[in-house]
Amino acid sequence: MRRIEIEETQPVTTTFGLTLLRVVVGAIMAAHGFQKLMDFDAFQGQVAKLGLPFPEIMAPLALAGELLGGLGLIFGLLTRVAGFGVLCVMVVTIGWVNLKNGLFAENGGFEFPLTLAACALLFIAIGGGPFSLDTLLRKRAARRAIEADERWTKPPYVPVPEEALYEDAGRRRHVPERRVPRH
Repeated sequence: MRRIEIEETQPVTTTFGLTLLRVVVGAIMAAHGFQKLMDFDAFQGQVAKLGLPFPEIMAPLALAGELLGGLGLIFGLLTRVAGFGVLCVMVVTIGWVNLKNGLFAENGGFEFPLTLAACALLFIAIGGGPFSLDTLLRKRAARRAIEADERWTKPPYVPVPEEALYEDAGRRRHVPERRVPRH
C-alpha cells in the first residue's frame, strides 16, 4: 500500500475539507456543463436570447468553463486554470442573468453563482492541494529532475585515510581537499 504524504502546513481536517469542497464544486460545474452539452443547440439559442455578444463563441466558452473546469476541479488537474474557467462563467452568469433579480436564489438571484465564484477564486489562490493530480505530477517531475541530476548519481565524498597522507619519508604530502556538493 502506498503512503499518502500530506503537506504539514495544514491540518488533516483542513486538507480533507478543501479536497471535498473542490470535488463537490467540480461535480456541480461538470454536471451543469454536461447538461448543456447534451442539448447544445438549445443552450446556444438561450445564450443568444440573453443578449450576450457573439453567442456562437460565448456558448462554447461557457460550456468549456463549466464542463472542463468542473472536471479539472474534480481531479485537481490544472486546478488554477479550471478555477479561472469556473470563475469566468460565474461572473458572466451573475452579470447577465442573476444580478437584476437580487441576492436570494428563490427570486432567481445570484447567491448560488456567487458562492461558486468564491469557491473558484479560492482554488485559483490555493491550487488543488495535496490530494490532486497537480501535486502528484509536480512530485513526479521533481523526482525525475533529481534522478537526472548528476550530483545525485555521483558517489559521495569519501575521506582519504590518514596513512595515505604521508610519503615514505614521513613527510606529509599535499592532497587537495574534496568537498561534497551541497544540495
